[in-house]
Amino acid sequence: KSIELLIRRLLFLRICREITMDLATNASNSVCRFQAKALLCLQEATEAFLI
Repeated sequence: KSIELLIRRLLFLRICREITMDLATNASNSVCRFQAKALLCLQEATEAFLI
């Protein structure tokens, strides 16, 4: 088993931003920022769920 992530980090970040902007009530003025550790945890959980 590999411990490397399967989805590229930048691509996953773009997907997270897009989903967050879609869910935001005032998307035109909102700024979306993620902590690196939070994004890594989210990506690991997503990949574990998908695989």
